[in-house]
Amino acid sequence: YMGTPIPVERCLTIDPFGVKAAVALFYSISPASVLFAITLDAVHGQGHTTTVTNERGFPILVGTSTRTDLTGGVLSYDDVQNMSLDEGALNVDDIAKMLITVKVHDFKSETSILLAVLPVTSETGEGIANIALKIRQLMFESGVFLIYVGTDCALSCRTAFKILKANSAGTEATRL
Repeated sequence: YMGTPIPVERCLTIDPFGVKAAVALFYSISPASVLFAITLDAVHGQGHTTTVTNERGFPILVGTSTRTDLTGGVLSYDDVQNMSLDEGALNVDDIAKMLITVKVHDFKSETSILLAVLPVTSETGEGIANIALKIRQLMFESGVFLIYVGTDCALSCRTAFKILKANSAGTEATRL
């Protein structure tokens, strides 16, 4: 995992490959690993964007904010070219002012892995909940379970937990 080159686009979003690679790494450490946690922590900074060339030789714009639907943290050349002033082109509010680190923790081996670094303008409950819901789904598809989500932002955490609870009740067919 540590020696695997990972495209920058995958590091700046919740990527299915990253989640599955983390689960596989945990499984190699402890085959009994099935219960996981994620922790999120915001690091404040100065907002700015820059263009970098990815490993395939294409320019990408980094420094833009991840939206609550988990898109927008990295923009491709096509994304930027397709923006028009009439459709809400990139503005100051779209520039990230902080980074949220997302770490995955294994309860069996007590090991943790940095999964992603998400550029954001603010740490919102909706954003935290959507991060957790996406990771939970990807982990479930890998045969393991996300059972804990933690962050140090109290107000956002309360909002996130309300959203998570509403999305975790199951249906009439799945309730015991």
